[in-house]
Amino acid sequence: MEVDYNKLRLLIELSKYGNLKDASIKMSRSVSSLSKDLAALRLQLNDALLVRVSGKLQMTSFLENIHSELDNGFKKIDE
Repeated sequence: MEVDYNKLRLLIELSKYGNLKDASIKMSRSVSSLSKDLAALRLQLNDALLVRVSGKLQMTSFLENIHSELDNGFKKIDE
């Protein structure tokens, strides 16, 4: 399965900021485009990935299981 790098980075930013607006500012993209990418990832990975709890996005157990590997991978790429 091929997953777009930028869409995976979106998961890291959303888990860090907890909302689409702040992540969109960080990523210099519109909220609408991030929302569409999140929807595509949810379908592709067959998981909600992030759910809204008390107004903030929180990771599902699936995303919690892969988050540290994704985050470490992006940190290495960014070095």
